[in-house]
This record gives sequence, C-alpha cells and structure tokens, in this order.
Amino acid sequence: GTATVFTNTTVGAAPITYTWNFGDGMESGEISPTHTYPAVGVYTVWLTATNAGGTAAVSGTVEITGTPPTAGFEASGPVVLGEAVVFTNTTAAGAPPETAYAWSFGDGLGTSAAVHPVYTYTAVGSYTVWLTATNLAGSDAYSKVVVVQAADRYAIYLPLVVKGP
Repeated sequence: GTATVFTNTTVGAAPITYTWNFGDGMESGEISPTHTYPAVGVYTVWLTATNAGGTAAVSGTVEITGTPPTAGFEASGPVVLGEAVVFTNTTAAGAPPETAYAWSFGDGLGTSAAVHPVYTYTAVGSYTVWLTATNLAGSDAYSKVVVVQAADRYAIYLPLVVKGP
C-alpha cells in the first residue's frame, strides 16, 4: 500500500530508454519510477536499459512487508454455566487487513475460526481463552481468563413468614 521508489543508477551514452518490470505484472518506462505493490511478498524487479551501444539488464529482489494484526477480545459477562458467551473480537487490523482468526476456549473442547464466536461452557471453572489473529505479515495472540459461574436460576426462594404474638 506504500509507494516504493526505484533509483536508476545506469550510466551510458544518451539517449537511453528504460524498461522496468516490477515482478507483479506491471511495467514502467520512467527513469526512476515509483510503484505500489498490491500485496505482501518477494518480487523480482528487472531494469533493462538500451542505447545505441546495446542493451543491458539487471535484476534484484524487493520484499514488501506489512504489519501483523494486534489481537484482542472481550467476553460478555457474567459467564454462567450453560449460557452462551459472546466473544467480541477487538483485533486491530494490520496491513494487509485480511485476517484469519483461531480461537481456543480453554476447556480442551472448543475452538472456532469465527470473527465473533459464541460459545457455551459445560463445566464451572476458570478457563484461559486464546485468540490468535494472523495475516500475511504475521500473527499476534491474546489471552484472557474467563470464569464460568454456576447458574443460580435453580435456587429456591422461600417467603419470609413471621408468626405474630
């Protein structure tokens, strides 16, 4: 997404024509062009210079990097046994922004690749939930402990009865 500047250091008698091949299907006839690559990767760049004395070509590689995402999430709460927990992904996108997600819910049973997964725990306890966010530039992992509490919806509430004199 950022323009790459190519500096031509060719020496020779004028007039000289230049052909740049950027390795991604694009070319230029400028002396010292700028080019923006569409994706992270390693590209082979060719410069061909031609004058009345002949043609010379040279190549080199250009590595286009990006920035990995910064993983993060929040869990709806309180987390109650047998009730769905909504995990809200707060990952900051890197460059390129295309990101894959890998969730582990810490109970040895549940995983997901969803952006904002919903999960239901089957046992009370503390679980370390992991989110790994990955793009072509790298990955980042974030974890948080989720405490699953017993549901109190089965509690029996008796009215208070006071016997008078």
